[in-house]
Amino acid sequence: MNLEALLLAFLTFWLGIVAYLFQKHFDRREQIRARHFEIYIEMLDAICELANAHNRGGIGKDEALSKYATAKMKFAVVASDVTMKKFVAFDQRITSGANVPHEEFDELLSKLMKAIRKENLGETVITNEELITVTPYGRSLRDE
Repeated sequence: MNLEALLLAFLTFWLGIVAYLFQKHFDRREQIRARHFEIYIEMLDAICELANAHNRGGIGKDEALSKYATAKMKFAVVASDVTMKKFVAFDQRITSGANVPHEEFDELLSKLMKAIRKENLGETVITNEELITVTPYGRSLRDE
């Protein structure tokens, strides 16, 4: 085997290893992002359960609070700083014990949802109003 063929084989071998490691790294990052997104959806589901319990006059509130506490713990571990700050603002307001006007609830929730979307999907041009109308809390459903 001549020197050129040996160098080509050596180079091909190392390029293959680098490509493999890069792909493994990319796959791992994507797996983590997907898992985080699942936790974000779990949080939004827990928020929905809390709102439903509130709208039912407190029926199912204990279960909803338990689900929310579990989701909150997971969320706190995986959320980016920006998303976490939006969540803290939301959480402090809804757990303050005072009634939260629908418009304020919608605004806080839509800001949280936009932060989650941005972290997982990239920049978004959807407005808070457009985003909140497709939720169970949105004005389009509540005002009918």
